[in-house]
Amino acid sequence: MERSLQRLIQALYRYKAIIRWLLVFKPSTTNTTTRWMMSRFPKPCLACNKLTTGGSYCDVHQATVDEKERLRQNNRKRGRTLYDNPAYRRGRAYLQATATHCHLCKQPFTNRKDITADHIEAGNPNSPLAPAHSICNSRRGNKPLT
Repeated sequence: MERSLQRLIQALYRYKAIIRWLLVFKPSTTNTTTRWMMSRFPKPCLACNKLTTGGSYCDVHQATVDEKERLRQNNRKRGRTLYDNPAYRRGRAYLQATATHCHLCKQPFTNRKDITADHIEAGNPNSPLAPAHSICNSRRGNKPLT
């Protein structure tokens, strides 16, 4: 029985079948009661193809993946702090209070909640600010003014 199960697993990998879970029931004894539980289907590590049951990577490669994710999260947090300084907040509040039209589409503002502070030079947090509709600012993204 076990040999045929191994052949089945090898055949599924050979044909690149997508299987996330295989219901393999095995008894587990906890407090003298028998429970049936699911175990994870072993799948190959995305880096070295070694079979692993923990996740997408083996223990060796999981450490490097975790480090990359930690660095990505730190960079993401640092990016958010660019807009937390008092000078930016003052400039944004001034623009929202005094703006009359969008500098991108030249249309007047109809709702004060739609006014955002847009950097004239895209991607430069130290560039001067100009008022823009939130939709116009989102559409522009990180592209330079044309």
